[in-house]
Amino acid sequence: MTMTANDDFPTRWYYAPHEDSEGWWGAKATREEAIEAGRGEYPDEPFWITAGTPMKHDLHVFDDDLDGVISTFQNRNEDLFGEDGQGDPETEWTDGQCRELAARLNAAFADWAREHGFHKAYMLDLAAGEQITPIPTEASHDPS
Repeated sequence: MTMTANDDFPTRWYYAPHEDSEGWWGAKATREEAIEAGRGEYPDEPFWITAGTPMKHDLHVFDDDLDGVISTFQNRNEDLFGEDGQGDPETEWTDGQCRELAARLNAAFADWAREHGFHKAYMLDLAAGEQITPIPTEASHDPS
């Protein structure tokens, strides 16, 4: 989900050695900072820069279908059940209980993700990338 850049989540600038690089570095605050970092990394070679658009990750990762959770719960606790099932917790979880648990798990996960910075990312606009050429130096013009 695209979001509008703001003070809390501004556009960032990235640099890479090639237009089709698999890895882009930076997350710089300005275009100029990305160029400066790129020139430090690739002083005698052209490199590319592009902007990163703020994106929000979808933090709703638990669906109402909690079969995996229910199965894990039952498997880890089956040794506590008697031969005839006595002590077995209610094995039929209602739809309402599953919706409630999924909502709680999603809320806990979202809080954790925000605390650790996993709630946001940047989408790089590779089509709008710009090649930056090296700054000529006297050594590059020296015929000897």
